Formats: sequence, C-alpha cells, structure tokens
Amino acid sequence: MTGPDRYFVAVGRAMAREDSDPALKALGERLLATRKLTLDLAAPLSDADATIQPFPDASPAKWHLAHTTWFFETFVLRDHVSGYQPFNERWAYLFNSYYEAEGPRHARPRRGMLSRPSLDEVRNYRAHVDEELERALPSLPSAALDLIELGINHEQQHQELFLTDILATFAENPLEPFYGELPPPVCFLVEPLSWHRGRDGVVEIGASDQGFAFDAERPRHRTFLAPHQLANRRVTSKEWPPRLKKLSCRPTRSTFSSSAQISARACSVSPCGSSNFAPA
Repeated sequence: MTGPDRYFVAVGRAMAREDSDPALKALGERLLATRKLTLDLAAPLSDADATIQPFPDASPAKWHLAHTTWFFETFVLRDHVSGYQPFNERWAYLFNSYYEAEGPRHARPRRGMLSRPSLDEVRNYRAHVDEELERALPSLPSAALDLIELGINHEQQHQELFLTDILATFAENPLEPFYGELPPPVCFLVEPLSWHRGRDGVVEIGASDQGFAFDAERPRHRTFLAPHQLANRRVTSKEWPPRLKKLSCRPTRSTFSSSAQISARACSVSPCGSSNFAPA
C-alpha cells in the first residue's frame, strides 16, 4: 500500500477494536478521521508545493502537517506518557507556533525556507505520533483526553488554513496550477427572491457551558440584534451588486482545473458564498 493511507493502517486496526468506554472509542475515531483528513488534503501536493510560503502570514502545507503533529506529541505524549521520546527533539523549534512557554521557535516569516525535513519525513513523523497516540489512548488521564479534544479542533482549524494557504501558493504560479477537480457546475432557474424578518431584539449568543468551545466563543451572553431581513435563498451572480462583484467575485484559475469551470461557475446559485442578509 502506498500514499497517505498506508500511514494509518496500524492505527486504524487498533482503533477499530471494541472499546469498553464508548466515549473513549468515539474520541479515538474522531482523532483518526481528523488526522487522516489532513493527510488526504496534502495528497495532491509535491514536496515543492508543500514547502512554499507565499507571504509571511501564510504557512507552508508541510508546516501545517508537522505543527498539528507537534501539538499532540508535546502536550499529550510528552506530558502524559511516561518514557515517551520525541520523534526528533530538534523539530520542536521548527514547528512550535506561538506557545511561548515552549521556548524559542523558528520565525514565522521564515517557515518557507525549511526544505528539510522533507514532506515524506513529515508524513513519517505523523505516522509515528499517531501510533503512539493510539497505544496510549486507553490509559490516558482525563486531562490528556481533554487535550486530544482540543487538538482535534486545533487541527480542524489548520485544515482550513491549509486550504487557504495552498490557494495563495498556487496563485503565485504563472502556470496557473490547480489543487483538485471541481464537480460539474449546476445551472438552474432560481425561485423569486423574497425577504423574511429575522429574530431581533435581545438575544443570547456564544457557546454554552457544555461541550467543547474555544475561549473566544464564551461566555454565553445577551446582546441586541438590530432589525434585519433574511432572503429565502442565496444570492446569484446576476443579483450581486456590480461594485461588490468586482471586489469579491474574482475567481483565480489557480483554484480550478480549467477556465471553462470558471465561466460555468458563474451560473451557479452562489458563486461567492452565502449572502442572504439585508438591513431592514
């Protein structure tokens, strides 16, 4: 077996066993799925693709793969598994981001200069840490399980960053490479636009005290929501105001596999994402 999937064979087999704790089993399955998705996102990339940093506020794809792994290795394995030895103790300097307590780190604007370790070495790093996580999971204390939950959500954030950063990377290439294939665009008639008053006045926003949330999502509190209206559907390209379309509806060929898909995409209901809000 070749490719990213081979790095998950050992972990997947062990996690498939029936666990006496359903919650623990569910956490392990979510961890496996999240970690695999990140590798799947990186599957179309060459080593060179994964190394480029298009601008200082972006990060190379390879760095995202390694940093999310460093998080689990450092805060779960190092801190909660007796006798764990780092895969490569020098890599912590490269793949820490902003965790001040973990010491000095490689400057963010210089991440694109890291030709080593290679993409394959980073994949091996991920495989090593995933196997160690699987082995340790049944005996981890509750504090470590909370960190795994945090790490899953942290990695999901980096999956989003991974895609936006690789888009910026490919946009720098005059050859206009594409990341992947888009499904065929769908063009169809839309129902007439109508508006419906949304909920307004004093409302509650923010995450509840139950379940996972980042600190910025709490505390839940009351706020005032001004009167507004919501459309019954998303806006079409034709309805989008010309001045806004010029600013925000400028697809780059680097996103897609052909210019034909770009022109066809203009027929879809929402080429620029959802926009169904209007002041009352």
